[in-house]
Amino acid sequence: MDPNSAEFRKTILELRARALAGNSNLDVQLNNALDPRYWRKLNPAMSIYGKEPVAIFENSAVDASILESALQTFSASGYFQMPAVLCKSAVEQMSTCFDVTRNAGWHPTFVFVYDEFWRAFRGPVVARLLRRVLGEDYRQLSYIWGHYVPAGSSGWRPHVDGATDSNKLTLWLALSEATLENGCMYVVRRNAETDAAAVRFEQAGAFSFADVRNLLQNAKALPATAGSFLGWGSDVVHWGSISSPLAPPRLSVSVEFATLGSNPPEEFPPMEAGSASPLPSFEKRLHFIGSAIKNYELLEAGLLPYMALAKQLVRVTSVENACPPA
Repeated sequence: MDPNSAEFRKTILELRARALAGNSNLDVQLNNALDPRYWRKLNPAMSIYGKEPVAIFENSAVDASILESALQTFSASGYFQMPAVLCKSAVEQMSTCFDVTRNAGWHPTFVFVYDEFWRAFRGPVVARLLRRVLGEDYRQLSYIWGHYVPAGSSGWRPHVDGATDSNKLTLWLALSEATLENGCMYVVRRNAETDAAAVRFEQAGAFSFADVRNLLQNAKALPATAGSFLGWGSDVVHWGSISSPLAPPRLSVSVEFATLGSNPPEEFPPMEAGSASPLPSFEKRLHFIGSAIKNYELLEAGLLPYMALAKQLVRVTSVENACPPA
């Protein structure tokens, strides 16, 4: 949508009006958000503060060749895709939770209050891949997000996730089918033709015809089945395409990992992420959710109604303290 168009201005005014109207309920929203009992009641099948790992999420039949193929593609082009790694029952449980949470008025990123959305990225196959790419001492960053792309809309505009002083990798998990029709992810493969343009993608005011041609010719669509993972480096240009008017919604979640020693902003501290590592506390999860909504404001226009709540969550929670289970 053209930022200078009347339609864009109308949309922003409508969103602002919704946000201001929602402020009257801010205390109720905040109290619910801070109450683990609320979240348990909202999604009774999901876990908060699980002391033991929940049932194994990954398919036992995942072949070792899948991992090797993904690693080869990542080494050559900066991205990878794997077929369905998570078992069908786990994906269905998570996608149901996603829908229930969103339909209750919460941004989809609030699904990260539940254990399952952290454990899905800590299974054996994912852990082996992360160790091979980032090293034995990799860490999960607290950049988290829930993506909902309804018919006729699009995912985030073309962007890169930003370089750090260490290797960084984004993992994206499909909770529904991601197709050419409902806005699957696209990446620009890193190679000799695209490297220069990709490095200055966020800073360049304009690109030459040669740059545009090379970027377009190296763009690759990544359709994904529910339960499958995509991944890309922090310097890979990627985006969610526009969904067709009659396509089903696209649901997905994403997180970031980095080698030990990365230096993210204070509100996004790294944490251990092995299968035996403790999950972040309930309070930390809420802090990360609030910080993410504030951080991604410019990438998702529909975040305005959630900003007041996000700021309150960041203010009243702490990444240092743990909130005991109720």
